[in-house]
Amino acid sequence: KLCVVFEGQALIFSEGFSFGEWSLIHDIPRTATCVAATNCLLWKIDKRSFRFCLAKEIKAKNDCVLDILRKIPLLRALDDNQRIKLSDCLFTKKYSKGESILNKGDVGDSFYIIKSGKVRVHKIG
Repeated sequence: KLCVVFEGQALIFSEGFSFGEWSLIHDIPRTATCVAATNCLLWKIDKRSFRFCLAKEIKAKNDCVLDILRKIPLLRALDDNQRIKLSDCLFTKKYSKGESILNKGDVGDSFYIIKSGKVRVHKIG
């Protein structure tokens, strides 16, 4: 278990909790003190490795997304920089088989791109 003291209050955390990432990401001083409340085994990653792994992951995601966006006729006129900007606005939403994504007559306030799986479209027109 791990004891975190933040603004005079002590909180206890255990397996699966992470800490320190806020300072690592934003390059700011620590906002809490952490003390082992029991014997602990922790994984630690330094700032350089963390940022390298994030950059590598982001590049891999961007490459995958760009490949998909290049195939969409509506987006063919965009260059890769514009596609990357568009990809930054995307978020993933999972749907289960048979779950409704949208219905005929709904307000058209979203645009969907199939990342994986198949979507059945019916009641067209």
